[in-house]
Amino acid sequence: MRGDPPAPGREGRKLPAIGGYWPDLRLVVEYRGPHYDRPERHYANRATVSGVERDEQRVIYAAQRDELIPQHGLRLVVIRSADLDADARGRLHRNRASDLEAVRRFLHGHL
Repeated sequence: MRGDPPAPGREGRKLPAIGGYWPDLRLVVEYRGPHYDRPERHYANRATVSGVERDEQRVIYAAQRDELIPQHGLRLVVIRSADLDADARGRLHRNRASDLEAVRRFLHGHL
């Protein structure tokens, strides 16, 4: 998937890869941190090449992945920081046992 083109007639940059992909399971897992759920101050009022603010662009790109990944016959599982062991700001505590249990719960319905 490519981002917004920087100028007419040019391609946008290739967007960063998703969190994880298991081709034999036809499964994509994506982690969406707290910045997907609330604006980030340092991006406020910063327009991208497409003319939208970065926070809005992030929402647009996530919606595109939500739509395009299943169109390729893949299952998409989205895990947010709120689904894992995180503080009120969304920063992960990196509790391996708790994180593994949360991931198992998400994957249970998708495998």
